Amino acid sequence: MDTSEPDISLQDEIKALRQQLAVLRFDILGKEWLTVDEAAHYCGVSASQFNARAHEYELEPRNFMGKKLYEKAALSGNLRRQGLVAAIRNFRS
Repeated sequence: MDTSEPDISLQDEIKALRQQLAVLRFDILGKEWLTVDEAAHYCGVSASQFNARAHEYELEPRNFMGKKLYEKAALSGNLRRQGLVAAIRNFRS
């Protein structure tokens, strides 16, 4: 009885893993409140960085049913303001 794993090429294994990752992507379309992981994804940072620095941007979570939730509109506003600040800095330099 052969219990060894079947031979799979590295490319096939990578393709399978990419397909699995596609399923794990966050679906935040239509959501007004985001979990920490979703909020971090939305902002383009890791969850640990988001947790460590959210207070610097005055992002205050709401606790609901044991979850920390962030308002997507507040995240968008912060991203826009940061983009505007960066654009002004670039314009002045």
